[in-house]
Amino acid sequence: MDTKMIARGIMLSLLVMFCLVTLCPAVCPGGTIAESAEKPAVVRLWNWNIHDKKYQQSMYNLFNKRHKDIKIEYSSISNTVYDQTLEAAFAAKEPPDIFLPSGRLTFEYLRSKGWIMPLNDCAPSERELKDWMDKFPPHLYKFIEGISVFNGKVYVVDTKGESGAPGFPLYYNKTLFKLAGIGSPPSTYSELRRAAAKITQAGQGKYFGIVHGLRYIKGVWHQDIAGSLARAAGIDGVGGPDWGPDARDGKYHHASPEHINALKVWIGMREDGSVHPGEMTMDDEQAKMAFANNKAAMFFGGDWVVGNVLAYNPDCDFDLVLAPTPDDGIRRDFYHIGPGGQFGYVVSSFTKNPRAVWEVIKFICSLEYQEGYVKGGYGISYLPEANKPENFKIPQLYRFVQWANDPALRRFAPIARPNTRRVVEEFMPGIYPTYHDVMEAVYLGKAGFEALKDLDDRCNAALDAGIKRAQESGIKVTRDDFCFPDWVRGKDYEPTLRALGLLKK
Repeated sequence: MDTKMIARGIMLSLLVMFCLVTLCPAVCPGGTIAESAEKPAVVRLWNWNIHDKKYQQSMYNLFNKRHKDIKIEYSSISNTVYDQTLEAAFAAKEPPDIFLPSGRLTFEYLRSKGWIMPLNDCAPSERELKDWMDKFPPHLYKFIEGISVFNGKVYVVDTKGESGAPGFPLYYNKTLFKLAGIGSPPSTYSELRRAAAKITQAGQGKYFGIVHGLRYIKGVWHQDIAGSLARAAGIDGVGGPDWGPDARDGKYHHASPEHINALKVWIGMREDGSVHPGEMTMDDEQAKMAFANNKAAMFFGGDWVVGNVLAYNPDCDFDLVLAPTPDDGIRRDFYHIGPGGQFGYVVSSFTKNPRAVWEVIKFICSLEYQEGYVKGGYGISYLPEANKPENFKIPQLYRFVQWANDPALRRFAPIARPNTRRVVEEFMPGIYPTYHDVMEAVYLGKAGFEALKDLDDRCNAALDAGIKRAQESGIKVTRDDFCFPDWVRGKDYEPTLRALGLLKK
Protein backbone atom coordinates (compact mmCIF):
# COMPACT_ATOMS: atom_id res chain seq x y z
CA MET A 1 0.00 0.00 0.00
CA ASP A 2 1.21 3.52 -0.78
CA THR A 3 2.89 5.09 2.26
CA LYS A 4 0.98 8.35 1.61
CA MET A 5 -2.34 6.48 1.74
CA ILE A 6 -1.28 4.81 5.01
CA ALA A 7 -0.33 8.19 6.47
CA ARG A 8 -3.66 9.66 5.39
CA GLY A 9 -5.48 6.74 7.02
CA ILE A 10 -3.62 7.21 10.30
CA MET A 11 -4.31 10.96 10.29
CA LEU A 12 -8.02 10.34 9.57
CA SER A 13 -8.23 7.83 12.42
CA LEU A 14 -6.56 10.25 14.80
CA LEU A 15 -8.93 13.04 13.72
CA VAL A 16 -11.99 10.85 14.32
CA MET A 17 -10.67 9.86 17.75
CA PHE A 18 -10.01 13.55 18.55
CA CYS A 19 -13.57 14.50 17.61
CA LEU A 20 -15.07 11.69 19.65
CA VAL A 21 -13.04 12.65 22.71
CA THR A 22 -13.14 16.44 22.60
CA LEU A 23 -16.43 17.23 20.87
CA CYS A 24 -18.68 14.73 22.61
CA PRO A 25 -21.62 16.66 24.05
CA ALA A 26 -21.91 16.96 27.80
CA VAL A 27 -25.13 14.98 27.70
CA CYS A 28 -24.82 11.45 26.37
CA PRO A 29 -27.41 9.95 23.98
CA GLY A 30 -29.18 8.44 26.94
CA GLY A 31 -29.66 11.93 28.37
CA THR A 32 -27.52 11.65 31.51
CA ILE A 33 -25.44 14.58 32.67
CA ALA A 34 -21.71 14.25 32.03
CA GLU A 35 -20.05 12.94 35.17
CA SER A 36 -16.65 14.60 34.66
CA ALA A 37 -16.14 17.29 37.26
CA GLU A 38 -13.33 18.69 35.11
CA LYS A 39 -15.65 19.38 32.17
CA PRO A 40 -19.12 20.14 33.53
CA ALA A 41 -22.12 20.49 31.27
CA VAL A 42 -22.46 24.20 30.48
CA VAL A 43 -25.92 25.78 30.50
CA ARG A 44 -26.00 29.28 29.02
CA LEU A 45 -28.88 31.34 30.42
CA TRP A 46 -29.82 34.71 28.88
CA ASN A 47 -32.26 37.43 29.90
CA TRP A 48 -32.41 41.21 29.98
CA ASN A 49 -32.85 41.56 33.75
CA ILE A 50 -31.26 44.51 35.49
CA HIS A 51 -33.15 44.83 38.77
CA ASP A 52 -32.40 41.28 39.96
CA LYS A 53 -29.09 40.72 38.17
CA LYS A 54 -27.02 40.51 41.37
CA TYR A 55 -29.50 38.10 42.94
CA GLN A 56 -29.41 35.83 39.91
CA GLN A 57 -25.63 35.89 39.84
CA SER A 58 -25.41 34.93 43.50
CA MET A 59 -27.94 32.11 43.15
CA TYR A 60 -26.30 30.68 40.04
CA ASN A 61 -22.93 30.78 41.80
CA LEU A 62 -24.55 28.81 44.61
CA PHE A 63 -25.94 26.31 42.09
CA ASN A 64 -22.51 25.90 40.47
CA LYS A 65 -20.90 25.17 43.84
CA ARG A 66 -23.48 22.48 44.54
CA HIS A 67 -23.32 20.89 41.08
CA LYS A 68 -19.82 19.99 40.02
CA ASP A 69 -21.18 18.42 36.83
CA ILE A 70 -23.15 21.50 35.68
CA LYS A 71 -22.11 25.10 35.20
CA ILE A 72 -24.56 27.96 34.59
CA GLU A 73 -23.13 30.74 32.43
CA TYR A 74 -25.48 33.67 33.02
CA SER A 75 -25.70 36.73 30.75
CA SER A 76 -27.83 39.77 31.54
CA ILE A 77 -28.04 41.67 28.25
CA SER A 78 -29.40 45.21 28.02
CA ASN A 79 -32.87 45.23 26.46
CA THR A 80 -31.65 47.85 23.99
CA VAL A 81 -29.54 45.19 22.25
CA TYR A 82 -31.07 41.93 23.51
CA ASP A 83 -33.23 41.34 20.41
CA GLN A 84 -30.32 41.78 17.99
CA THR A 85 -27.97 39.71 20.15
CA LEU A 86 -30.44 36.84 20.36
CA GLU A 87 -31.10 36.89 16.61
CA ALA A 88 -27.35 36.90 15.91
CA ALA A 89 -26.87 33.90 18.22
CA PHE A 90 -29.52 31.90 16.37
CA ALA A 91 -28.13 32.95 13.00
CA ALA A 92 -24.77 31.56 14.11
CA LYS A 93 -26.53 28.41 15.42
CA GLU A 94 -25.08 29.13 18.85
CA PRO A 95 -28.09 30.30 20.86
CA PRO A 96 -28.27 30.15 24.64
CA ASP A 97 -29.63 26.97 26.17
CA ILE A 98 -32.40 28.67 28.13
CA PHE A 99 -33.58 32.21 27.44
CA LEU A 100 -36.43 34.71 27.21
CA PRO A 101 -37.93 35.13 23.72
CA SER A 102 -37.95 38.68 22.42
CA GLY A 103 -38.33 40.84 19.33
CA ARG A 104 -38.90 38.90 16.15
CA LEU A 105 -38.02 35.71 17.98
CA THR A 106 -41.36 35.38 19.73
CA PHE A 107 -42.51 32.20 21.41
CA GLU A 108 -44.78 31.25 18.51
CA TYR A 109 -42.10 32.02 15.93
CA LEU A 110 -39.50 29.95 17.75
CA ARG A 111 -41.91 27.05 18.17
CA SER A 112 -43.05 27.14 14.54
CA LYS A 113 -39.40 27.02 13.40
CA GLY A 114 -38.61 24.12 15.72
CA TRP A 115 -35.97 26.21 17.48
CA ILE A 116 -37.23 25.44 20.98
CA MET A 117 -37.83 22.05 22.50
CA PRO A 118 -40.64 20.94 24.81
CA LEU A 119 -39.78 20.44 28.44
CA ASN A 120 -40.89 16.84 27.96
CA ASP A 121 -37.57 16.31 26.18
CA CYS A 122 -35.61 17.86 29.07
CA ALA A 123 -37.19 16.13 32.05
CA PRO A 124 -35.87 12.63 32.79
CA SER A 125 -39.42 11.26 32.88
CA GLU A 126 -43.04 12.28 32.30
CA ARG A 127 -43.65 11.61 35.99
CA GLU A 128 -41.04 14.16 37.05
CA LEU A 129 -42.40 16.68 34.57
CA LYS A 130 -45.91 16.24 35.94
CA ASP A 131 -44.66 16.63 39.52
CA TRP A 132 -43.03 19.89 38.47
CA MET A 133 -46.21 21.11 36.78
CA ASP A 134 -48.28 20.22 39.85
CA LYS A 135 -46.37 22.82 41.88
CA PHE A 136 -48.03 25.60 39.85
CA PRO A 137 -51.38 26.63 41.37
CA PRO A 138 -54.25 25.78 39.00
CA HIS A 139 -55.69 29.30 39.23
CA LEU A 140 -52.62 30.70 37.44
CA TYR A 141 -53.56 28.69 34.30
CA LYS A 142 -49.95 28.20 33.26
CA PHE A 143 -50.50 25.02 31.27
CA ILE A 144 -53.29 25.51 28.73
CA GLU A 145 -53.43 23.63 25.45
CA GLY A 146 -52.88 26.03 22.56
CA ILE A 147 -51.20 28.62 24.78
CA SER A 148 -48.15 27.05 26.40
CA VAL A 149 -48.95 23.39 25.74
CA PHE A 150 -49.20 21.92 22.25
CA ASN A 151 -50.23 18.32 21.63
CA GLY A 152 -49.54 17.63 25.27
CA LYS A 153 -46.01 19.07 25.10
CA VAL A 154 -45.07 21.85 27.55
CA TYR A 155 -42.84 24.62 26.25
CA VAL A 156 -42.60 27.49 28.74
CA VAL A 157 -41.19 28.06 32.22
CA ASP A 158 -43.38 30.90 33.49
CA THR A 159 -42.62 31.64 37.14
CA LYS A 160 -44.46 34.95 37.31
CA GLY A 161 -46.96 35.07 40.15
CA GLU A 162 -50.35 36.68 40.36
CA SER A 163 -49.23 40.28 40.28
CA GLY A 164 -51.80 41.90 38.08
CA ALA A 165 -52.83 45.52 37.98
CA PRO A 166 -54.93 47.53 35.55
CA GLY A 167 -51.95 48.69 33.52
CA PHE A 168 -48.73 50.30 34.65
CA PRO A 169 -49.11 52.10 38.00
CA LEU A 170 -47.80 55.55 38.89
CA TYR A 171 -44.76 55.65 41.18
CA TYR A 172 -44.53 58.75 43.33
CA ASN A 173 -41.68 60.07 45.47
CA LYS A 174 -43.09 60.77 48.92
CA THR A 175 -40.14 62.96 49.89
CA LEU A 176 -40.75 65.37 47.03
CA PHE A 177 -44.51 65.32 47.57
CA LYS A 178 -43.95 66.41 51.17
CA LEU A 179 -41.56 69.17 50.16
CA ALA A 180 -44.20 70.50 47.75
CA GLY A 181 -46.94 70.28 50.37
CA ILE A 182 -48.98 67.66 48.51
CA GLY A 183 -50.69 65.21 50.82
CA SER A 184 -51.85 62.46 48.44
CA PRO A 185 -50.95 61.18 44.98
CA PRO A 186 -53.03 62.24 41.95
CA SER A 187 -56.03 60.15 41.00
CA THR A 188 -57.17 61.98 37.83
CA TYR A 189 -55.54 63.51 34.76
CA SER A 190 -55.94 67.09 35.98
CA GLU A 191 -54.60 66.23 39.42
CA LEU A 192 -51.56 64.61 37.79
CA ARG A 193 -50.76 67.73 35.80
CA ARG A 194 -51.30 70.06 38.78
CA ALA A 195 -49.15 67.92 41.06
CA ALA A 196 -46.33 67.80 38.51
CA ALA A 197 -46.43 71.59 38.12
CA LYS A 198 -46.53 72.30 41.85
CA ILE A 199 -43.61 69.98 42.60
CA THR A 200 -41.57 71.50 39.77
CA GLN A 201 -42.22 74.97 41.11
CA ALA A 202 -41.16 73.92 44.59
CA GLY A 203 -38.00 72.31 43.20
CA GLN A 204 -36.72 75.50 41.57
CA GLY A 205 -34.57 73.50 39.19
CA LYS A 206 -33.38 70.93 41.75
CA TYR A 207 -36.17 68.45 41.10
CA PHE A 208 -39.15 68.09 38.75
CA GLY A 209 -42.68 66.73 38.69
CA ILE A 210 -42.31 63.72 36.40
CA VAL A 211 -39.68 61.87 34.37
CA HIS A 212 -39.30 59.51 31.45
CA GLY A 213 -36.37 58.62 29.21
CA LEU A 214 -36.95 58.74 25.48
CA ARG A 215 -33.45 58.01 24.23
CA TYR A 216 -34.42 54.42 23.51
CA ILE A 217 -38.13 54.83 23.04
CA LYS A 218 -39.11 51.18 22.67
CA GLY A 219 -41.60 50.51 25.45
CA VAL A 220 -41.63 53.98 27.02
CA TRP A 221 -44.89 55.14 25.44
CA HIS A 222 -46.41 51.78 26.35
CA GLN A 223 -45.74 52.71 29.98
CA ASP A 224 -46.66 56.37 29.72
CA ILE A 225 -49.82 56.12 27.62
CA ALA A 226 -50.98 52.78 26.18
CA GLY A 227 -50.61 50.78 29.37
CA SER A 228 -51.42 53.45 31.92
CA LEU A 229 -53.40 56.64 31.24
CA ALA A 230 -55.17 55.36 28.10
CA ARG A 231 -55.93 52.01 29.75
CA ALA A 232 -57.46 53.76 32.74
CA ALA A 233 -59.79 55.43 30.24
CA GLY A 234 -60.82 51.99 28.99
CA ILE A 235 -59.27 52.02 25.54
CA ASP A 236 -57.61 49.05 23.83
CA GLY A 237 -56.09 48.84 20.38
CA VAL A 238 -53.32 51.32 21.17
CA GLY A 239 -49.61 50.80 21.62
CA GLY A 240 -48.87 49.87 18.03
CA PRO A 241 -48.96 46.39 16.50
CA ASP A 242 -47.01 44.94 19.43
CA TRP A 243 -50.13 45.02 21.59
CA GLY A 244 -52.58 44.03 18.89
CA PRO A 245 -55.97 45.54 18.01
CA ASP A 246 -58.99 46.09 20.24
CA ALA A 247 -60.52 42.71 21.00
CA ARG A 248 -64.03 44.07 20.58
CA ASP A 249 -63.77 45.04 16.91
CA GLY A 250 -60.31 43.89 15.79
CA LYS A 251 -59.18 47.43 14.93
CA TYR A 252 -56.57 49.90 16.14
CA HIS A 253 -57.71 53.08 17.88
CA HIS A 254 -54.77 55.44 18.35
CA ALA A 255 -56.89 58.34 17.08
CA SER A 256 -59.64 57.72 19.64
CA PRO A 257 -60.53 60.59 21.99
CA GLU A 258 -59.43 58.49 24.97
CA HIS A 259 -55.93 57.95 23.58
CA ILE A 260 -55.54 61.54 22.42
CA ASN A 261 -56.71 62.91 25.78
CA ALA A 262 -54.16 60.75 27.58
CA LEU A 263 -51.39 62.04 25.30
CA LYS A 264 -52.54 65.61 25.90
CA VAL A 265 -51.79 65.17 29.61
CA TRP A 266 -48.12 64.53 28.81
CA ILE A 267 -48.02 67.35 26.25
CA GLY A 268 -49.47 69.67 28.89
CA MET A 269 -46.91 68.64 31.51
CA ARG A 270 -44.12 69.24 29.01
CA GLU A 271 -45.52 72.70 28.18
CA ASP A 272 -45.67 73.44 31.92
CA GLY A 273 -41.98 72.61 32.25
CA SER A 274 -42.86 69.78 34.65
CA VAL A 275 -40.95 67.03 32.82
CA HIS A 276 -37.38 66.39 33.97
CA PRO A 277 -35.04 68.04 31.41
CA GLY A 278 -32.95 65.88 29.14
CA GLU A 279 -35.78 63.45 28.37
CA MET A 280 -34.54 63.00 24.80
CA THR A 281 -31.00 62.06 25.86
CA MET A 282 -31.73 59.89 28.92
CA ASP A 283 -32.89 56.29 28.68
CA ASP A 284 -35.42 54.46 30.84
CA GLU A 285 -32.83 53.37 33.41
CA GLN A 286 -31.53 56.93 33.82
CA ALA A 287 -35.10 58.11 34.31
CA LYS A 288 -35.63 55.58 37.11
CA MET A 289 -32.35 56.68 38.63
CA ALA A 290 -33.53 60.31 38.66
CA PHE A 291 -36.73 59.26 40.42
CA ALA A 292 -34.85 57.16 42.97
CA ASN A 293 -32.42 59.98 43.79
CA ASN A 294 -35.13 62.58 44.45
CA LYS A 295 -34.69 64.43 41.16
CA ALA A 296 -38.18 63.64 39.88
CA ALA A 297 -41.42 62.98 41.72
CA MET A 298 -43.36 60.63 39.42
CA PHE A 299 -42.75 57.81 36.96
CA PHE A 300 -44.84 55.10 35.25
CA GLY A 301 -43.63 51.49 35.36
CA GLY A 302 -44.29 47.87 36.21
CA ASP A 303 -43.53 45.70 39.24
CA TRP A 304 -39.85 45.41 38.31
CA VAL A 305 -39.39 49.15 38.96
CA VAL A 306 -39.57 48.53 42.72
CA GLY A 307 -36.29 46.65 42.59
CA ASN A 308 -34.75 49.21 40.22
CA VAL A 309 -35.55 52.13 42.53
CA LEU A 310 -34.15 50.46 45.63
CA ALA A 311 -31.06 49.34 43.75
CA TYR A 312 -30.31 52.97 42.86
CA ASN A 313 -31.23 54.34 46.29
CA PRO A 314 -32.13 51.98 49.18
CA ASP A 315 -33.38 54.97 51.19
CA CYS A 316 -35.81 56.27 48.57
CA ASP A 317 -39.20 56.96 50.18
CA PHE A 318 -41.76 56.11 47.51
CA ASP A 319 -45.06 54.39 46.87
CA LEU A 320 -47.29 53.58 43.93
CA VAL A 321 -50.93 53.91 42.94
CA LEU A 322 -53.03 52.86 39.99
CA ALA A 323 -52.71 55.13 36.95
CA PRO A 324 -54.86 58.29 37.17
CA THR A 325 -58.24 58.16 35.43
CA PRO A 326 -59.97 60.78 33.28
CA ASP A 327 -61.38 63.65 35.29
CA ASP A 328 -64.76 61.95 35.79
CA GLY A 329 -62.96 59.62 38.22
CA ILE A 330 -64.26 56.42 36.62
CA ARG A 331 -61.75 53.60 36.13
CA ARG A 332 -62.69 51.75 32.97
CA ASP A 333 -59.97 49.13 32.85
CA PHE A 334 -59.35 45.97 34.83
CA TYR A 335 -56.71 43.35 35.48
CA HIS A 336 -57.60 40.93 32.68
CA ILE A 337 -57.19 37.35 33.81
CA GLY A 338 -56.59 34.62 31.30
CA PRO A 339 -54.26 31.73 30.61
CA GLY A 340 -50.67 32.53 31.46
CA GLY A 341 -47.65 30.55 30.46
CA GLN A 342 -46.64 32.11 27.15
CA PHE A 343 -44.09 34.45 28.65
CA GLY A 344 -41.14 32.88 30.35
CA TYR A 345 -38.01 30.87 29.72
CA VAL A 346 -37.83 28.49 26.79
CA VAL A 347 -35.22 25.87 25.95
CA SER A 348 -33.26 25.97 22.71
CA SER A 349 -33.54 22.85 20.56
CA PHE A 350 -29.83 23.36 19.84
CA THR A 351 -28.88 22.59 23.43
CA LYS A 352 -26.46 19.74 23.97
CA ASN A 353 -27.37 19.44 27.65
CA PRO A 354 -31.14 19.00 28.07
CA ARG A 355 -30.83 17.11 31.37
CA ALA A 356 -28.55 19.81 32.77
CA VAL A 357 -31.04 22.45 31.60
CA TRP A 358 -33.77 20.58 33.48
CA GLU A 359 -31.75 20.79 36.71
CA VAL A 360 -31.42 24.54 36.18
CA ILE A 361 -35.18 24.86 35.59
CA LYS A 362 -35.90 22.98 38.81
CA PHE A 363 -33.54 25.28 40.70
CA ILE A 364 -35.14 28.46 39.34
CA CYS A 365 -38.56 27.09 40.27
CA SER A 366 -37.52 25.89 43.73
CA LEU A 367 -38.93 27.37 46.91
CA GLU A 368 -35.42 28.38 47.95
CA TYR A 369 -34.89 30.46 44.82
CA GLN A 370 -38.43 31.85 44.69
CA GLU A 371 -38.58 32.81 48.36
CA GLY A 372 -35.27 34.64 48.11
CA TYR A 373 -36.59 36.39 45.01
CA VAL A 374 -39.64 37.67 46.88
CA LYS A 375 -37.75 38.57 50.06
CA GLY A 376 -35.25 40.53 48.02
CA GLY A 377 -38.04 42.63 46.56
CA TYR A 378 -37.44 41.51 42.99
CA GLY A 379 -40.92 40.32 42.11
CA ILE A 380 -43.85 38.04 42.88
CA SER A 381 -43.49 34.27 42.72
CA TYR A 382 -45.77 31.64 41.26
CA LEU A 383 -45.49 29.76 44.57
CA PRO A 384 -48.09 30.80 47.17
CA GLU A 385 -45.76 29.70 49.98
CA ALA A 386 -43.14 32.17 48.71
CA ASN A 387 -45.71 34.98 48.56
CA LYS A 388 -46.51 35.05 52.26
CA PRO A 389 -47.10 38.64 53.42
CA GLU A 390 -44.19 38.42 55.85
CA ASN A 391 -41.82 37.70 52.95
CA PHE A 392 -42.58 41.07 51.41
CA LYS A 393 -40.18 43.31 53.27
CA ILE A 394 -40.97 45.91 50.64
CA PRO A 395 -44.66 46.86 50.98
CA GLN A 396 -44.67 48.58 47.58
CA LEU A 397 -44.17 45.23 45.87
CA TYR A 398 -47.03 43.65 47.79
CA ARG A 399 -49.38 46.23 46.20
CA PHE A 400 -49.34 44.11 43.04
CA VAL A 401 -50.44 41.02 44.95
CA GLN A 402 -53.26 43.00 46.56
CA TRP A 403 -54.43 44.44 43.24
CA ALA A 404 -54.34 41.02 41.61
CA ASN A 405 -56.58 39.60 44.31
CA ASP A 406 -59.01 42.52 44.49
CA PRO A 407 -62.30 41.30 42.94
CA ALA A 408 -63.23 44.89 42.09
CA LEU A 409 -60.23 45.06 39.73
CA ARG A 410 -60.23 41.53 38.24
CA ARG A 411 -62.06 40.44 35.10
CA PHE A 412 -61.81 37.43 32.81
CA ALA A 413 -61.23 38.69 29.28
CA PRO A 414 -61.49 36.86 25.94
CA ILE A 415 -58.78 34.34 25.16
CA ALA A 416 -57.06 35.18 21.90
CA ARG A 417 -57.00 32.25 19.52
CA PRO A 418 -53.48 30.84 19.08
CA ASN A 419 -53.07 31.93 15.47
CA THR A 420 -53.98 35.56 16.09
CA ARG A 421 -50.77 36.22 18.00
CA ARG A 422 -48.80 34.59 15.19
CA VAL A 423 -50.33 37.02 12.70
CA VAL A 424 -49.30 40.03 14.79
CA GLU A 425 -45.88 38.70 15.77
CA GLU A 426 -44.77 36.95 12.57
CA PHE A 427 -46.74 37.97 9.50
CA MET A 428 -47.63 41.64 9.86
CA PRO A 429 -45.27 43.80 7.78
CA GLY A 430 -43.26 46.44 9.59
CA ILE A 431 -45.01 49.72 10.29
CA TYR A 432 -42.87 52.82 9.87
CA PRO A 433 -42.92 55.34 11.38
CA THR A 434 -43.60 53.11 14.39
CA TYR A 435 -46.04 53.79 17.19
CA HIS A 436 -43.23 55.19 19.31
CA ASP A 437 -41.99 57.38 16.44
CA VAL A 438 -45.45 58.84 15.93
CA MET A 439 -46.05 59.38 19.63
CA GLU A 440 -42.74 61.20 19.98
CA ALA A 441 -43.46 63.39 16.95
CA VAL A 442 -46.88 64.43 18.26
CA TYR A 443 -45.52 64.91 21.78
CA LEU A 444 -42.76 67.23 20.53
CA GLY A 445 -45.13 69.15 18.26
CA LYS A 446 -43.51 67.89 15.07
CA ALA A 447 -46.77 66.29 13.94
CA GLY A 448 -50.45 66.86 14.62
CA PHE A 449 -52.99 64.42 16.03
CA GLU A 450 -53.91 63.46 12.45
CA ALA A 451 -50.72 61.39 12.50
CA LEU A 452 -52.52 59.03 14.89
CA LYS A 453 -55.31 58.47 12.34
CA ASP A 454 -52.66 57.70 9.74
CA LEU A 455 -51.09 55.25 12.21
CA ASP A 456 -54.45 53.51 12.63
CA ASP A 457 -54.86 53.20 8.86
CA ARG A 458 -51.37 51.73 8.48
CA CYS A 459 -51.84 49.32 11.41
CA ASN A 460 -55.18 48.08 10.12
CA ALA A 461 -53.80 47.65 6.59
CA ALA A 462 -50.78 45.81 7.97
CA LEU A 463 -53.07 43.51 9.96
CA ASP A 464 -54.99 42.65 6.79
CA ALA A 465 -51.71 41.98 5.01
CA GLY A 466 -50.53 39.83 7.91
CA ILE A 467 -53.71 37.77 7.84
CA LYS A 468 -53.30 37.22 4.09
CA ARG A 469 -49.67 36.16 4.53
CA ALA A 470 -50.62 33.77 7.33
CA GLN A 471 -53.39 32.26 5.19
CA GLU A 472 -50.96 31.79 2.31
CA SER A 473 -48.63 29.91 4.65
CA GLY A 474 -51.42 27.50 5.54
CA ILE A 475 -52.59 29.04 8.82
CA LYS A 476 -56.34 29.15 9.28
CA VAL A 477 -57.13 32.65 10.50
CA THR A 478 -59.53 35.45 9.54
CA ARG A 479 -60.41 38.93 10.74
CA ASP A 480 -63.19 37.39 12.82
CA ASP A 481 -60.57 35.68 14.97
CA PHE A 482 -59.58 39.10 16.32
CA CYS A 483 -63.12 40.16 17.22
CA PHE A 484 -65.20 39.46 20.33
CA PRO A 485 -68.15 41.82 19.77
CA ASP A 486 -70.15 40.21 22.59
CA TRP A 487 -67.51 41.15 25.18
CA VAL A 488 -68.67 43.88 27.55
CA ARG A 489 -65.72 45.52 29.27
CA GLY A 490 -66.17 45.47 33.01
CA LYS A 491 -67.80 42.04 32.94
CA ASP A 492 -66.32 38.54 32.89
CA TYR A 493 -66.36 36.99 29.44
CA GLU A 494 -68.40 33.80 29.72
CA PRO A 495 -66.59 31.77 27.02
CA THR A 496 -63.34 32.31 28.94
CA LEU A 497 -64.95 31.14 32.17
CA ARG A 498 -66.27 28.11 30.33
CA ALA A 499 -62.86 27.31 28.78
CA LEU A 500 -61.22 27.47 32.21
CA GLY A 501 -63.97 25.43 33.85
CA LEU A 502 -65.11 28.34 36.01
CA LEU A 503 -68.59 28.98 34.70
CA LYS A 504 -71.06 28.41 37.48
CA LYS A 505 -73.99 26.23 36.53
